[in-house]
Amino acid sequence: MDSITTLASCLASALAALSALALRLRWQADWERRRQETLDAITARLPPDGAIELDELRSDGSRIKMRIVARQTAAADNHA
Repeated sequence: MDSITTLASCLASALAALSALALRLRWQADWERRRQETLDAITARLPPDGAIELDELRSDGSRIKMRIVARQTAAADNHA
């Protein structure tokens, strides 16, 4: 009977650790998906000659610096 209790205790702790890991991975995947959707929405609104410069530091001292830049065309360069 004592060995069954020990086995059940070991399995329960392993199951709890596995469940915590699964929840953490699910949260991280959801966060990454929402981040990607946001970046996709931003880039969809850029003018055809626009660009985004990203300065991203992660693992997880998270930081995203975003700068939207309009590229100059040859015609605009000639008028200056």
